[in-house]
Amino acid sequence: MDSQVQVVNLDDAFGSFSEVWSPRVVTGVNDYDVKIARGSGEFPEHAHPQTDEFFLVLAGTLHLDLPDRTVTLRSGEVFTVPRGVRHRPRAEASNPWLPPLKPVRRSVRRVSRRTRCVS
Repeated sequence: MDSQVQVVNLDDAFGSFSEVWSPRVVTGVNDYDVKIARGSGEFPEHAHPQTDEFFLVLAGTLHLDLPDRTVTLRSGEVFTVPRGVRHRPRAEASNPWLPPLKPVRRSVRRVSRRTRCVS
């Protein structure tokens, strides 16, 4: 068992930052980083040609504008945007949600200009 595995309290993790559309890595599973984020207002329309995007809303409401419809997710609801489909996330307030799981080599954390680690 990995000695680095630890319990992560999502309330504490969300309390550690206030920026919107700026995901934080909370843990990893297999070849994926698990991230949390807050959304408020609109995020630019985009697509991901290599991967689906899974959204789980933890509180509030998140709208996903797709080419043919708008999907509205409320607390406790999930939706997967298929790879390659253009979409624009919109949130009505600073809503906490789990952004897409994306593959990453476990030996290399995907921390970028937008994504940070919680710990």
